[in-house]
Amino acid sequence: MIAASRGGKIKTVLQVIAIGMYMLPLDGLWLWGPARAIVMYVTVAVTVITGGDYVLQALRLRREAS
Repeated sequence: MIAASRGGKIKTVLQVIAIGMYMLPLDGLWLWGPARAIVMYVTVAVTVITGGDYVLQALRLRREAS
């Protein structure tokens, strides 16, 4: 079992914020569209990076178990 890392916890918070920003009906606000797009891009980047980290951890654990 791999424990949740700090990056994984940050990823979860960013995902909640990004989804919330897309669900809120605030399209009339100036810069709302670019702000939520930036938050989504950052969220996707952190998700990919932490996913890669989890894969590396799993490979290390698998090597140690053999």
